[in-house]
Amino acid sequence: MGKIFVTIVCFLIILSNTASAFAQQISPSITPIPSPTPVEYQLPYPGILPGHPFYFLKSLRDNIMSLLISSPLKKAEFNLLQSDKNLQAALYLYGQNKDNETVFQTLQASEDYFKKTIDNIEEAKKQGINVLEFERKITIASLKHQELVSNLAESAKDSDKKQFESSLKKMQDLDRQVKAFNSK
Repeated sequence: MGKIFVTIVCFLIILSNTASAFAQQISPSITPIPSPTPVEYQLPYPGILPGHPFYFLKSLRDNIMSLLISSPLKKAEFNLLQSDKNLQAALYLYGQNKDNETVFQTLQASEDYFKKTIDNIEEAKKQGINVLEFERKITIASLKHQELVSNLAESAKDSDKKQFESSLKKMQDLDRQVKAFNSK
């Protein structure tokens, strides 16, 4: 009899300690649109920036190196590196409030190298070189370039905004070319 009494008391204690749970009421509110996740792609340090007295030596060295590379895949890797460095240099120059003409010339150089990269990849494909891994890399690089140029366009003054938007449009056109040869 004592065991039954203890069991009933324990059962009542357990029942009295349970918390009541109610369904959560969801209030109609506007949920914020999540901002796009930044693309994980690291740009290299550009070294000497345009406008430096010895920048011409760096350009000369890079042009000589480009001439010495014969493999289209290696040349594509080199041109992508130059594109990345020029984009990073443009970001540094713009952040330092340097001459905007130099910023836009450097950004144009980045676009030109990116275009050369695409041309080199197409040439490598024609030669039967496996470019699958590099295609992934250039796809991510393209997204990162667009992200950074878009950020520049958003933060720019009205006078510079149009030039950055024009550069963004060129990067989007290049991205379409990248996607086109990825689908082949």
